[in-house]
Amino acid sequence: MDKRTPSRAKPMLDHQETHTAEKPLSCSQCDARFSLKAHLVSHEKTHNKPFSCSYCKARFLNSRELKRHERRHTGEKPFSCAVCSAAFIQKAHLVEHHRVHTGEKPFSCSVCGARFARKPNLQRHEKTHAPKTSHSCSHCEHLDHV
Repeated sequence: MDKRTPSRAKPMLDHQETHTAEKPLSCSQCDARFSLKAHLVSHEKTHNKPFSCSYCKARFLNSRELKRHERRHTGEKPFSCAVCSAAFIQKAHLVEHHRVHTGEKPFSCSVCGARFARKPNLQRHEKTHAPKTSHSCSHCEHLDHV
């Protein structure tokens, strides 16, 4: 990437490279080929996931990740709120939920100081302070909004 190209344009440049016919990077374990090293690295990780879901084709690096995933299929929710009857698949979701009862808002906007109970809400809010730009792919209809 040219040093003068804004870093926000990089995702579009990476996307456009997927359209090129040349795919010089090949997986050492199968016939898959890629134009971007990041895509090859991501793909190669799929070969090293020995734990597979008994409900779908998802694969995982360890049994803990598999168990958490399978709860989505079974509906098991082992983490319960002591204040109300809400139950959750992951402990982190229970911790996040507990803020409903405490009013805790640990995430703060560095621009205006607005506070949020959930990090994704802060991240969505912070985008309101940034100018809107978009990058379109010249090979297809893909559009990145940054």
